[in-house]
Amino acid sequence: MSLPTPQHKQAVTSIEINELLKKRYSPKAFSSEPISEDEILKLQEAARWAPSSGNSQPWRFLLARNKTNAFNRIMEGLDVGNRYWCQYAPVLILTIGEVISTRNGKEQRYRGHDIGQAISHLTFQAAELGIYVHQMAGFNHDIIRLKLNVPANFDIWTVIALGKLGTMDNLTEKNKESEQNKRTRLELNSIWFEDSFV
Repeated sequence: MSLPTPQHKQAVTSIEINELLKKRYSPKAFSSEPISEDEILKLQEAARWAPSSGNSQPWRFLLARNKTNAFNRIMEGLDVGNRYWCQYAPVLILTIGEVISTRNGKEQRYRGHDIGQAISHLTFQAAELGIYVHQMAGFNHDIIRLKLNVPANFDIWTVIALGKLGTMDNLTEKNKESEQNKRTRLELNSIWFEDSFV
């Protein structure tokens, strides 16, 4: 299945890349259409097979479906701006990292990188299924930790909204504007270096 990404949101790349990477973006306009069990399992399995430092696999995910207590608790911890558009997403996911490894007692210093890898795997698999992923950092960590019973040895990284693309009917004017803006990135020569940083 292909992502039904509007033309103005598709990446204009300097060289041809995978079509799913060009069409992937983080919408705020979500459809309330449920994500199927099969689709959820594919996303979970894709994240499970991400690479990690020393195969430590520090990632943990808490999935909450719309109209459940867990979903409502996550919503209570979101910043107001995110709460407004997230209410229509069929799934919210809390991304969590194990700080001290229960396997060897050492701090997992690269857990943020590893969790990002797992989320990237999930995002790419979602794109193949026609599902969009929007990560956010606009939430209150303390509220989320308390309401979702996240243990002290785990830190919270992001909240993900997951779903099919919806219409802009339920968005604020500010969010409608962001949905209509073109995507941009820094030029390659400003982020990639060879032999020396400058």
